[in-house]
Amino acid sequence: MVVGEYLRTHHDFDILVAGNGREASRLVESAKGGIAFLVCDVHMPDYDGVELIGYLHARGSRCPVVFVTGAHRAIADATLFLARAKGLQVLGLLRKPVDLAKLSSLVALLDEMQSVT
Repeated sequence: MVVGEYLRTHHDFDILVAGNGREASRLVESAKGGIAFLVCDVHMPDYDGVELIGYLHARGSRCPVVFVTGAHRAIADATLFLARAKGLQVLGLLRKPVDLAKLSSLVALLDEMQSVT
Protein backbone atom coordinates (compact mmCIF):
# COMPACT_ATOMS: atom_id res chain seq x y z
CA MET A 1 0.00 0.00 0.00
CA VAL A 2 3.05 2.24 0.23
CA VAL A 3 2.95 2.72 -3.55
CA GLY A 4 -0.72 3.71 -3.56
CA GLU A 5 -0.31 6.13 -0.67
CA TYR A 6 2.72 7.69 -2.33
CA LEU A 7 0.86 8.18 -5.62
CA ARG A 8 -2.13 9.64 -3.80
CA THR A 9 -0.12 12.15 -1.76
CA HIS A 10 2.69 13.10 -4.15
CA HIS A 11 0.99 12.88 -7.53
CA ASP A 12 -2.68 13.44 -6.67
CA PHE A 13 -3.97 10.21 -8.21
CA ASP A 14 -7.22 8.57 -7.21
CA ILE A 15 -6.19 5.05 -6.26
CA LEU A 16 -8.10 1.81 -6.86
CA VAL A 17 -6.62 -1.14 -4.97
CA ALA A 18 -7.05 -4.79 -5.91
CA GLY A 19 -5.86 -7.77 -3.91
CA ASN A 20 -5.28 -9.89 -7.00
CA GLY A 21 -5.48 -9.84 -10.78
CA ARG A 22 -9.12 -10.91 -10.86
CA GLU A 23 -10.11 -7.92 -8.71
CA ALA A 24 -7.91 -5.69 -10.86
CA SER A 25 -9.61 -6.89 -14.04
CA ARG A 26 -13.00 -6.04 -12.51
CA LEU A 27 -11.77 -2.57 -11.55
CA VAL A 28 -10.41 -1.99 -15.06
CA GLU A 29 -13.72 -3.11 -16.52
CA SER A 30 -15.85 -0.90 -14.28
CA ALA A 31 -13.68 2.23 -14.04
CA LYS A 32 -15.61 5.22 -15.25
CA GLY A 33 -13.41 7.58 -17.22
CA GLY A 34 -10.62 5.04 -17.61
CA ILE A 35 -7.46 4.37 -15.67
CA ALA A 36 -4.32 6.49 -16.04
CA PHE A 37 -2.02 3.51 -15.46
CA LEU A 38 -1.73 0.22 -13.60
CA VAL A 39 0.83 -0.79 -11.02
CA CYS A 40 0.77 -4.57 -11.10
CA ASP A 41 2.62 -7.07 -8.96
CA VAL A 42 3.87 -10.01 -11.02
CA HIS A 43 2.97 -12.48 -8.24
CA MET A 44 -0.52 -12.15 -6.79
CA PRO A 45 -2.84 -14.72 -5.27
CA ASP A 46 -5.57 -16.36 -7.35
CA TYR A 47 -4.91 -14.55 -10.64
CA ASP A 48 -1.39 -13.26 -11.16
CA GLY A 49 0.24 -10.55 -13.23
CA VAL A 50 0.75 -12.84 -16.23
CA GLU A 51 -2.96 -13.68 -16.27
CA LEU A 52 -3.74 -9.97 -16.01
CA ILE A 53 -1.51 -9.39 -19.06
CA GLY A 54 -3.68 -11.86 -20.99
CA TYR A 55 -6.85 -10.13 -19.80
CA LEU A 56 -5.60 -6.68 -20.81
CA HIS A 57 -4.45 -7.98 -24.19
CA ALA A 58 -7.80 -9.67 -24.88
CA ARG A 59 -9.56 -6.36 -24.28
CA GLY A 60 -7.15 -4.33 -26.41
CA SER A 61 -6.11 -2.26 -23.41
CA ARG A 62 -3.79 0.67 -24.05
CA CYS A 63 -3.48 1.43 -20.34
CA PRO A 64 0.21 1.84 -19.40
CA VAL A 65 1.51 -0.71 -16.89
CA VAL A 66 4.26 -0.63 -14.28
CA PHE A 67 5.20 -4.08 -13.00
CA VAL A 68 6.47 -4.67 -9.48
CA THR A 69 8.29 -7.81 -8.41
CA GLY A 70 10.68 -9.38 -5.99
CA ALA A 71 11.05 -12.38 -8.28
CA HIS A 72 14.24 -13.54 -9.94
CA ARG A 73 15.42 -11.30 -12.76
CA ALA A 74 14.66 -13.96 -15.38
CA ILE A 75 11.00 -14.06 -14.32
CA ALA A 76 10.81 -10.27 -14.35
CA ASP A 77 12.37 -10.12 -17.83
CA ALA A 78 10.02 -12.83 -19.15
CA THR A 79 7.01 -10.91 -17.79
CA LEU A 80 8.12 -7.71 -19.52
CA PHE A 81 8.77 -9.59 -22.75
CA LEU A 82 5.32 -11.20 -22.67
CA ALA A 83 3.55 -7.92 -21.90
CA ARG A 84 5.33 -6.12 -24.74
CA ALA A 85 4.75 -9.03 -27.13
CA LYS A 86 1.03 -8.78 -26.32
CA GLY A 87 1.13 -5.10 -27.26
CA LEU A 88 0.82 -3.66 -23.77
CA GLN A 89 2.33 -0.27 -23.07
CA VAL A 90 4.92 -1.10 -20.40
CA LEU A 91 6.29 1.90 -18.53
CA GLY A 92 8.79 -0.15 -16.59
CA LEU A 93 9.54 -2.62 -13.84
CA LEU A 94 10.23 -1.81 -10.21
CA ARG A 95 12.04 -4.21 -7.91
CA LYS A 96 10.82 -4.77 -4.35
CA PRO A 97 11.17 -2.96 -2.10
CA VAL A 98 9.93 -0.23 -4.43
CA ASP A 99 12.20 2.77 -4.85
CA LEU A 100 9.71 5.65 -4.75
CA ALA A 101 12.08 7.95 -6.65
CA LYS A 102 12.05 5.46 -9.55
CA LEU A 103 8.26 5.27 -9.36
CA SER A 104 8.14 9.05 -9.54
CA SER A 105 10.38 8.94 -12.63
CA LEU A 106 7.95 6.54 -14.30
CA VAL A 107 5.05 8.87 -13.48
CA ALA A 108 7.03 11.72 -15.08
CA LEU A 109 7.57 9.53 -18.16
CA LEU A 110 3.83 8.89 -18.30
CA ASP A 111 3.18 12.65 -18.09
CA GLU A 112 5.63 13.23 -20.97
CA MET A 113 4.01 10.53 -23.09
CA GLN A 114 0.54 11.96 -22.50
CA SER A 115 1.61 15.51 -23.31
CA VAL A 116 2.97 14.35 -26.70
CA THR A 117 -0.28 12.68 -27.75
